[in-house]
Amino acid sequence: VVYADFEALTVPCTRTNPDTEPANIYQKHLPISVGLKLVSTVPQAVDLPFESHLGGDAVVWFLNRLTAYRNMAYEYLFDVRRL
Repeated sequence: VVYADFEALTVPCTRTNPDTEPANIYQKHLPISVGLKLVSTVPQAVDLPFESHLGGDAVVWFLNRLTAYRNMAYEYLFDVRRL
């Protein structure tokens, strides 16, 4: 299981296209940080510390970490030495 939490700044915004945007839009959420922790019920599989990232690229960083976690899981699950 991956537990994650994002923090975001709210910035005022105005509607640029009133025909397609809801009338009640008044702010945007800009992700600025993320933290995540991978928790495994398989003790020998993985033991990673809590990770966090601060910056405008928080979403990209998070998705890259999820990809790395997926790769680690595939390596563990399909390791022929374990079978």
